[in-house]
Amino acid sequence: MQPRFVTRTHYQVDEPTFLNVLVTRCASPIRSDYIERVAARFVKEVKTRPSLGRATNVAAAKYLVDLGRALSLLNGNMVWTPLAHIVPLVCRTADDKLTLELNLKERVFFFRVLLESDGAALMFAARALLKYGELPAPGRSWVDFANEMARSIYEEYLSLATDLRLRTTLRQALQKRAKQPFRGKSGPHQSFVHVQALYRLGLASKSAEDHNRRYLLQVPSRGLELLASGLPDLAALETVFEKKHWPELAFTIFAEQAREATYMEIAQESSDDVLARFRDLYDRVMATAIPLCPIQTLIEAWQIEQICSGRQPRSFSETLREMRRWQEKWPRDVRFHVDRYGHPTYIKLSDVVRA
Repeated sequence: MQPRFVTRTHYQVDEPTFLNVLVTRCASPIRSDYIERVAARFVKEVKTRPSLGRATNVAAAKYLVDLGRALSLLNGNMVWTPLAHIVPLVCRTADDKLTLELNLKERVFFFRVLLESDGAALMFAARALLKYGELPAPGRSWVDFANEMARSIYEEYLSLATDLRLRTTLRQALQKRAKQPFRGKSGPHQSFVHVQALYRLGLASKSAEDHNRRYLLQVPSRGLELLASGLPDLAALETVFEKKHWPELAFTIFAEQAREATYMEIAQESSDDVLARFRDLYDRVMATAIPLCPIQTLIEAWQIEQICSGRQPRSFSETLREMRRWQEKWPRDVRFHVDRYGHPTYIKLSDVVRA
């Protein structure tokens, strides 16, 4: 167990859409690269797209690259991970459609990504916003928020941790924050990524005063309340990912947004419908020239589509059983590749496998 808390952040690169640009325009699904080159590519991309709204520099862009790695979108060689392969399947990538505002699929996707790696910070920000009605709280600053967030998260993880090395690391982090608390611009740097995420996910609102950031509790605040009640503590957050229950949580939180975006009732998909959809997703993933398709990419992209169409998402295990039935039907044309624990991780389909 590691704290789901991203700390290397920068206020100039706090938009989820920037991660979309980073993956699809600056990194590769198959070729490794240097951090400096990926960061420089991002700066160039932003300058040519007024819809992304702000200038940045290579130093700040390096923080975005680090964020992409911390969120498991890029590996250490700057190559796409299975999560990154979901980006072109569910996010807008065309130049004329890229904006800082997220559509429903993008909201669900970034909720999933942020919850896994930064869920502790999202939970803290959600609870604080529900408690005070605005952030930073009246009479407080972003420095106060950042210090309280770090202390609260490390203390709660310390109460859960049983591994001696992790407990030592958490105690050292707490001691460091006590001796060297955040000051000055460290407050916005440490805070904005997490709170801006709630805003872009449609779970918070924001003051119109751009020069003085202030986030407000939405009225009604149903989505934020569902997040706080669905994840009452960090133990619940760990259980969500241990059991792969994030789609159920996302379905609950974004149900109202899905109803507003869905204009007709869509019937439950048949087995042939599922196979046809997976075939399309598979072909799009393999078009990136990777040798094998990650099973996680296919299942989670499909779960996001289900959530956004207002359907209860099928669980990971249930969907994997469906894929095994395809293997029984086409034993030579559906092949699984397993990890070192024997779990199916990649899939290879021949052209024969079609609905």
